Order: sequence, then structure tokens, then C-alpha cells
Amino acid sequence: MSSTKQHDGNLLKILGYGFGLAVVFGSTVGSGILRAPGTLAVSLGSVWWSLAVWVLISVYALLGTMLMCELGVMMPKAGAWSVYSRRAFGDSTGFAIGWTNWMLLAGTGSSLAAFIATLVGELDPALAGEGARTGIAVSTLVFFTVLHWTGTRSGSMVQIVTSVIKAAAFMILVAACFIMGSDGPNAFDAPTAAAAPVETVALVLGFVTALQIVIFAFDGWYGAIYFAEEDTDPAKNMPRSMINGTWGIIAIYLLIVLAIFWVLPLEKVASSAVAAADAADAVFGGGGGTVILLISLIAVPSVLNATLLQMMRVLFSLSRDGMFFPLARKVNSVGTPWVAMLIGNGAALGMLLMQQAAFDKLAAVTSYFMVTIYLSGFLAFWCLRRAEPDAVRTYRAPWHPWSTLFVIVVSLAFLIAALYSDTENVSWALALLFMSYPVYYGLKALGRFGGR
Repeated sequence: MSSTKQHDGNLLKILGYGFGLAVVFGSTVGSGILRAPGTLAVSLGSVWWSLAVWVLISVYALLGTMLMCELGVMMPKAGAWSVYSRRAFGDSTGFAIGWTNWMLLAGTGSSLAAFIATLVGELDPALAGEGARTGIAVSTLVFFTVLHWTGTRSGSMVQIVTSVIKAAAFMILVAACFIMGSDGPNAFDAPTAAAAPVETVALVLGFVTALQIVIFAFDGWYGAIYFAEEDTDPAKNMPRSMINGTWGIIAIYLLIVLAIFWVLPLEKVASSAVAAADAADAVFGGGGGTVILLISLIAVPSVLNATLLQMMRVLFSLSRDGMFFPLARKVNSVGTPWVAMLIGNGAALGMLLMQQAAFDKLAAVTSYFMVTIYLSGFLAFWCLRRAEPDAVRTYRAPWHPWSTLFVIVVSLAFLIAALYSDTENVSWALALLFMSYPVYYGLKALGRFGGR
């Protein structure tokens, strides 16, 4: 078969601005934004504090995007975060970040496949049983495995199409809220009991919780850096796609939050499990839950597609850099690192089939890897600006060092708050991270890594 002809570990340079924009938007905007406004209303009890958190993390994501644009253009290689850490801090740290990133993506992929099955079960109760949901989740992973086996063009086209449809669905919901839902009471009316003043300590704790929720909702703003090596002109396309994509995410998130507040009183937002569903009910006169389920079924597969595409490139990059088994750097004639894909999707499938308690623990632990990975990139940026001031940088992130200090401080605050609020799971996450070092040195001593 032509699709299994090897290309000596080289990915195909066939991606461009449109894909970069789609993967930034598509890997970020999921169903989390539909639930987050209600959770923030509970934590903060104020429209304006809620909006302040969204604005703060919007600035964090935008500044982080600019920093990663510089590194992505400076080092246009698959693997992203591990590539930057390896150059700044050496092989062992590069391996630790790459391995952590790979585990995070594998865990995310399994969670998204399981969530798709849950959404289908909610739409059709006949498919809500455990066996049916497992079958749907497994079939979803198999579908994307077959899709990606057929090549980078197929995966990129699905990403573009699903991202466009998703953006249109969200904008229709936002427009409907603003056009049809302005007659009743809303969250901008006079303060209600739900918005009553709270004690300072409670407000600080609520603010920390809100930061965590919104940072998780924004995860994915960096999506295009994994594909810099396959971009036809990364110096031109990456800054445009990543910065414009992040602006698009910020705009649609703020519009969704404002739309929900526009049609619902704050106490209703705070008491809602899925605030967007209640907003849709208010606008369409019932059936809001079905509307949100349909939007979620559009949004989540787009995120899953991007996640699986990124995951295989992390493992491929580690292999090519001599930090994983050489077999994983094989690429077929249509640009798929197919061995890395099979290993990664197999790991996601294994996580999916774990006992539920173990799966929940793994999901909780891997979620804390996310900001650790961000922080590694920000610190690598800082170190490389100092260590390699004369390196070619066709794009330079503005406002350094203040912008860099800001994202580092926010990341550290997030991790400290997470350690305080969920000590057990964060401790497990840190243990897994540090375990990568003996794994690295052990495999290296045994000669299991391939050459560069």
C-alpha cells in the first residue's frame, strides 16, 4: 500500500494558515464554556468579578500565545513544549516535559471519547447503558485512528470543517440570546441574593477556583505549535493563525458569557448545572438541553481530532530526538507518524477501558500537568532570550520581560492554589512528573533510545 511507504521520519509540509487557525480554535472551544459561567457565578456571586476573571485569563492566554509564537517560529519542530525545554534545559527535562505532555494528551483523548459517548447516550436513552457507551467511545477512537491513518490532509480537513461548523453554532446561540432574550430579568439587573457581598476569604477562595475553571476552559490556545514543522511558511502563518485564533477564542468566550448573563438572572446562572442550556431554554422556549447537546456533539469531536493529532507528534518528536524507541519516528507517505499514532491511541484506549475509579483518578492527576507544561514553555522562553540573544527570531513577542513575568506568576499561582485545594491529586501529578527522570536515565543506560 502506498500509505505505508516510509518517508525517513519526515513530516509533510502541507499545512497553512487556515489549518493553524482551525486547530487553535478547534482544540480550545469545547463544551466547558457552556458550563463554566454557572460555576463561576457560584464561586464569585458577582457578574463583574466573573467577567474580571474571564478578562484576566484572556490576557494570560494572549500573552502566552505570543511567547509560544516566538519559540514556534524559532524552532519549527513537531513536539512543541518538549523541543523548547530540551533546548533550554537539556535532554532529561525535554523528555520529562514531552512524556508529561504525551500522557496529558492521551488522558484527554480518552476523556473526550468517553464524553462523546455520554452525549450520545443523553440524546438517545437506548444508548445510555455502560456497554453502549463503552462501545461508542471505543468506536470513536477507532474512527479517528482510521481517519488519521489516511493522512495529514484528511485530519486537517476534518479540523477545518468541524471548527467552522462549531464557530457558526456558537455564534447562532449568542445571536439568539441577544436578539430574543432581552425582555426578562437578567444578571445585569439590580443585585440579587445570589450576588450578595461575600466575606473577603470566601471571595479569595472563589477567585482561585474561578481562575482554575477559566484556565481549563482556555486550554488549547497553543494548538498550532505542534504543527510548525508541517507549516508551509511557519514564520508567516504561525503568528497570524495563533494570535488571530486566540483573539477569536477570547471574543466568542466573552460573547457567550455576556449572552448567558443577558438572558438569565444571576441566581439562575448560579443554580444551573449547564447555564447555557437554561439560556437556550429561555430563548427557544424549551428544548435548551437538546440544543446544547447538539452543539457539544459538534464541539467535542473537533477537540478530540486536534488532541489525537497533537499526541502522535509529541511521541514522534521524542523518538526522532533520540529519547524514545526509534520505531516511533516512522512516517507513512501521507504524512502520518503511524507508529506513534498507534501507540498513543492504544494508550488512550487502555485508559478508557480502565475501571472507572482508576480512570477518574488519572483524569484528575493529568489535568494538573497542563499548567506545568505551560510554565515549562514560559521558563524556556525566558532562558533562551537570555542565553541566545542573537538567535534568529523572525517574530519577537512584545513586552518582554513584563509579559513573561505575568504569565509565569499566574501559572505559579494556579499551581500553588491547586496544591492547596487538591493536595492528593497534585502530589500524584508531581510524582509522575519526577518519575520520568529515572525512566529516562534507566532507558538511556540500557541503550533503548534511538540515535538522532
